[in-house]
Amino acid sequence: MSDGYGADPDALADVAKGINAALSELKELGLIGDATMGRGFGEIALSGLEVGHGELTAVLDEFCGRWEWGVRALMAEGSRFASDLGLAAGAYHDAEQYGLGVLKVAANAAVGNPHAGEEDVTQQSFGQIWDNGVAAKPDYSGESFRQAAQSSQAGWNAALSDEEARGKN
Repeated sequence: MSDGYGADPDALADVAKGINAALSELKELGLIGDATMGRGFGEIALSGLEVGHGELTAVLDEFCGRWEWGVRALMAEGSRFASDLGLAAGAYHDAEQYGLGVLKVAANAAVGNPHAGEEDVTQQSFGQIWDNGVAAKPDYSGESFRQAAQSSQAGWNAALSDEEARGKN
């Protein structure tokens, strides 16, 4: 029973694309590869002469170092999340298609064409399964009954000849 939750595979793929686009934007802020490695922020460090105080310079250097590691961790996590999300969208879509195929095969077994193969059935809509099975127009013509009688007689004759052959052995 569903709680009303669902996931649209296209929406999941869009989220993954958005995360990848954001990561690409971050990469453009620095040299190629700097953003993914958390580098480039050391360039904003100032000397003690520029800042005017040695302790302030040390605090700024420590901040830049932490910032680089934080950005590196965020880039790695964002990339991993986007990859996992893309894989989840594909897995969700595959599971949805498999479940739908199972339902179509079950519906065909109940009301559809008994001669249709599983691959053919999964390609049909539920309406086509219905139309090709129970809702199909039966042929009640005299010719149809004559062919059915001939087919039935041929089946009986084959069964009798098989039984006679088995009795002789």
